[in-house]
Amino acid sequence: MPIVILLTTTGFLIIELTSNFSDKITNPIFSYFLTLLGFFVENPVILITILLCLNFYFAVSTSPRRLNDFLGSFFGSTTKTIQILLLSSLISYVFLLIFAFIQLNFLAILINNNASANGVLSNSKSIISTLKNNNFAPKLRIITDDSENYITEVAAESAGTTSSYATSILHSVPPFLIIPVSKPQTGIVLIDNTLIITDPQKANFEQISPVLAYLFVKEYFATRTIKSYPKIAIMDALEYSKFRKDDAADKQKKIDQEVAKITTDIASESALIDSDQNTLLNTANSIVIERSQYKKCLSTNGKNCPELKIKLNSDVDQATSSAEVLNNEITGQKILLENNTFYKNYYNVQKKVVSISSLSIPHEFGVFIPENQIKIAKIYSDNYTPYDFMETLVHEYLHYASYAKGHVFASTFFEEGLTEYFARQITNFNLGIKTNLGYPVQVSIISEITKSIPETELADIYFTKDEARLESTLDRVYGDNFYKNNEALFGALQYTSEKEQVLKIANQLMAKINGPKLTGRDLEGTFSSDVSQN
Repeated sequence: MPIVILLTTTGFLIIELTSNFSDKITNPIFSYFLTLLGFFVENPVILITILLCLNFYFAVSTSPRRLNDFLGSFFGSTTKTIQILLLSSLISYVFLLIFAFIQLNFLAILINNNASANGVLSNSKSIISTLKNNNFAPKLRIITDDSENYITEVAAESAGTTSSYATSILHSVPPFLIIPVSKPQTGIVLIDNTLIITDPQKANFEQISPVLAYLFVKEYFATRTIKSYPKIAIMDALEYSKFRKDDAADKQKKIDQEVAKITTDIASESALIDSDQNTLLNTANSIVIERSQYKKCLSTNGKNCPELKIKLNSDVDQATSSAEVLNNEITGQKILLENNTFYKNYYNVQKKVVSISSLSIPHEFGVFIPENQIKIAKIYSDNYTPYDFMETLVHEYLHYASYAKGHVFASTFFEEGLTEYFARQITNFNLGIKTNLGYPVQVSIISEITKSIPETELADIYFTKDEARLESTLDRVYGDNFYKNNEALFGALQYTSEKEQVLKIANQLMAKINGPKLTGRDLEGTFSSDVSQN
């Protein structure tokens, strides 16, 4: 009997140390039993085999002399089998707690004596050097509450698994039973390939951020050459306030550029309309003259009247066909002229709005300064987590990585929209965290575009800043002149502060790319702590 209990207990221990079915259950007992249940639901053959083996063992141990006695004993052993399973599972749980207690305290002793010698790095230079040598993105853990949680996270990572034991049992050991361990003064710890941030206020992000961002971007774009490393500085509240004012001034300059471009387009469209209308008028006058000549020929019984009639009919047919084409062109040009006139007035209004409030269009918390400098704001908010910082960091790093002197997109919509889209994809890919902080409307539109244009193709366009290919690709997918006809709409989204206007413009674009209608909720940027991670 003892050997049976020992073997069954060992089996349960192995299951708990290797399986992970209930890592979101906070109660360790529930987590433990749900993990066992989940394992057997996934592997019913193993459960049936265990039940049969235990029943067979108990039946044989009674030494039956006849088959009927054996079968009766076999099926009658079910109660004993269940008792063994329950007893072994309870013993296994106790053993796991003992293991966790021993591991936590043993690790605490090692860290207190010589952390670096035991693979726990807290020196910024050592961490950066190790990450560069590893050349792949680390996992990221955030701990901001207490030292007990710190040692537990270290132990979980040292276990090298995401099993129920690492995610639940280790955390169930009472803090007073663990030898105290001080958090590292640097605020960051690297264990194997997991970077644990124990204090975001102390962590030297300026030193470590370039390497982290490079590895995150490189991990996502594995086949692409990614530049490294820019200079990164953290802005305090005063610097950030100045940045926002400078950003508003920059937006005013860009609005002026948009107005100038639209003014040129308006002049060009007006000239084309006048030209086409003059062509129609000249053609009509020519037909009138030909008809007059034909009538005069008939009245004088001229010999060349049949030739004049043939030429007149031919010219009328050609003029009719040309008139249809020109009238369609004039209609399209008038629509563009009307739209551009509206957007010219719209931009002028937005310029006044931006000049009134430098904080009217908050989209991001960082800035890329060509050719190799990044500045990121240190946001003082309970909702702003290091994950939001990492997403902002990746966003600005993408600007740096894709910067090509002399090559830019004509519309900042695609520069910022694609950058933010890829930044969110990278953050979710590396950290398993969804973010929605900057450019929510632009990302919604870009996400819809990726359903028709492969992400790899958009990445090629983005990293080369190939404006011609961007326009031709959009025209290929959404129809001729799609980009030209909607360029003003894309641009308007970058400088809009009124929610009703944003929603109106965004849904105009969504309708043209067959996307779902956006609502007011889609306009709001949110911190990662407020975004559902399901």
